Amino acid sequence: MKTYHRTLMDLTVTNGEVVCTDGSPFDRVAYSLFKYGYIPPAREYGYRLAALISEDLWDLCDGRPIRIISAPYKYLPTASHLIATYLLEALSIEAVQHGLEPPMLVPFHKARTGSDAYAKSNDVEFRRARNKTRGMHLDESLVTGTVFLVVDDIRITGSAEEGTATYLEPLGPYAVWYLHAAALVESAGLSNPSLEDELNQTVPHTLNEILAQVADSTFQLNTRVLRLMLQSNVDGMESFVTVAPTQLLAEMQQAAIGSGLEYYTKYLDNVRRIGNQLQLRGRYVIQPVLT
Repeated sequence: MKTYHRTLMDLTVTNGEVVCTDGSPFDRVAYSLFKYGYIPPAREYGYRLAALISEDLWDLCDGRPIRIISAPYKYLPTASHLIATYLLEALSIEAVQHGLEPPMLVPFHKARTGSDAYAKSNDVEFRRARNKTRGMHLDESLVTGTVFLVVDDIRITGSAEEGTATYLEPLGPYAVWYLHAAALVESAGLSNPSLEDELNQTVPHTLNEILAQVADSTFQLNTRVLRLMLQSNVDGMESFVTVAPTQLLAEMQQAAIGSGLEYYTKYLDNVRRIGNQLQLRGRYVIQPVLT
């Protein structure tokens, strides 16, 4: 089996600042917005990754089926899934122009919903241990003899990639390409494992900002931003649900339920506020009673 690694931006930490090793700027504001559902950076990352690998990919895969996965998720994907979606779009166009079957975006699941503890952790071993207990699974019949493109947004310590490799590679793919929008050089990553959360929080993320992006059609719900929204205080959520589009509220409600009973119960009050608003708008909603 062959493995390849490609990264758009190699990063390091110099005088406390995150910079690209080649001297080009790293737009941490765009990256931070992307992690909470802002679409344009994800589109850029996906298209640029396609351009980065396409010249080699078609030769090295030699006509074999290409599968794409993002970071594993329980119900609602992470932000990396949107990068994978745009990578798929760009590579699909190229594939048919080469007379090849287009790649397939494969659902990649895990047993439980993540939390922000992983991104915030300064403990490299904790991050590795979390990845070993995620209960990853996909349709294993799609793996043997195929080419897998594993897409993630950032590589900090490499523990997430290690966890995916431990699961995927023994299934017998012909080749695995590990693709990242950004990656810290190893020494900086091991010295700054919690940097992921610092980058995520470069700019404040608010419900009003989300509503503006929804109005501009530049927002995509993901697991991180859903958690942020459901953690909002009573006044913030009451104001949000009165003006948010019905489709977004319905997606939020279903995502909270699909993430499991423990997750649903944790955010029950705000999920009920969403359900109440959907009922007011004529949507058929059953409000469960939990004791």
